[in-house]
Amino acid sequence: NLTSADVSTFSVSASTGVLAFIRNTPTRGTATFSIAVDPTGAYAFVGSDLNTGTGLVDAYDITAGVMTGRGATTAGNDPLALAVDPTSSFVFATEKYDNDITVLDIGAGGVLTNANNLPFPSGIGPVGVAVYPAGGYIYVANNGDGTVSAFSYDRGTGALTPLTSLGSPYPVG
Repeated sequence: NLTSADVSTFSVSASTGVLAFIRNTPTRGTATFSIAVDPTGAYAFVGSDLNTGTGLVDAYDITAGVMTGRGATTAGNDPLALAVDPTSSFVFATEKYDNDITVLDIGAGGVLTNANNLPFPSGIGPVGVAVYPAGGYIYVANNGDGTVSAFSYDRGTGALTPLTSLGSPYPVG
């Protein structure tokens, strides 16, 4: 929730799809704007801003819809979009105002650390990120230059390699 700096959790009825509110969980930032859940459903990661030019990604353990904080790590300026790889090893965070991607390592208990201690350049204004379902590749939507950037990633370290030799970034629209 952007203005209240928290995350609302709901249960979902398996038979009707109806949502039932559980609770709001505060984040460490002042403006919350992205969330990703790992493929196992054990952890949630929430991107927020401190309004100081620093962004955070909070890690939460999820048990019966209740989110318990596991700590936060800095991630550029504004981690506007998040995605988790299919092995629950990495969180990829787009940094809209820094024009790059931060790769975070998911450790024991869902605790995050900066996997490479450096951001990876993207196109201008990255606002979305998706991971190829089998892993190994990410795709970043850049609204500032109307492109999609494609990267391969090292499955051990999370290091990104732009697929420029294959035509990335790709113009859209």
